[in-house]
Amino acid sequence: MDNTYVIASKYERFIMKVFNCDRNKNGAHLCNMQNVMFMEHGETYSKHLGSLDKQFCAVQGYIEKALLYLIKKTKNENNRNLFQDYLIKLRAATNTTELMTIVNLAMDTLKT
Repeated sequence: MDNTYVIASKYERFIMKVFNCDRNKNGAHLCNMQNVMFMEHGETYSKHLGSLDKQFCAVQGYIEKALLYLIKKTKNENNRNLFQDYLIKLRAATNTTELMTIVNLAMDTLKT
């Protein structure tokens, strides 16, 4: 699982960009996403942080807060609608691949 660091880094950059914060705020630290990814693949050394469901819900919540912030902050109506669509998809997400798809879509939208 060498690529968990790279994938989780994208999550970290997204949260940091949205909130203009460092990695220790708003759940931005890549270890949050990385731990969920490890748990999904049967790695047990992050169980001290709680169950997979608990960790997944926490990360999902961090992304949700970022999307809600973007919906509130964005002046471009098309982008706001996209962020609202991402929020709906986020709430239906069941794994980290789906979470990261939403993060990547949101990052792409931020670039436009």
